[in-house]
Amino acid sequence: MSDDERNVAIKIIFLDFDGVLNSWQSIRENRIPDLFHCLDAYHVERLNRIVIATGAVVVVSSSWRIIHPIVELRESLVKAGFKGVVSDRTPRLPGERKDEIIEWINSHRDVHDVTSFVAIDDDSDANIEGHFVKTDFETGLQDDHVEKAISILGSL
Repeated sequence: MSDDERNVAIKIIFLDFDGVLNSWQSIRENRIPDLFHCLDAYHVERLNRIVIATGAVVVVSSSWRIIHPIVELRESLVKAGFKGVVSDRTPRLPGERKDEIIEWINSHRDVHDVTSFVAIDDDSDANIEGHFVKTDFETGLQDDHVEKAISILGSL
């Protein structure tokens, strides 16, 4: 690895899917047929706003990463209208999702200088104080969540 490839400054969104990029509301309003591996374009557009404002890339922390290769995760997001970059996915470890996020950051220190990060999830097991945006499975990613994520990551 050359010096140019080392310690690239990066902002990261650790992203859950269910309860963030889809919701019960999405089903009731017929924006998606069901929650089984469906993403709502309205919620994905909100994710796009975070990416555009901050320059952050996505690392998938969703349980979808367990049964889907990274290529399929990227395709699902693009199909739903995602305009950003999906860089990677977190490892599967015993414990809480926050442990997987911390492990990902620690194991990539040789390559990435993580200048800021946010975990967006509807489950509190991803709560890393000062770096967490909690959504609700009922409604998914909302405008107030977008603003909070941008605030945590910092604008461009």
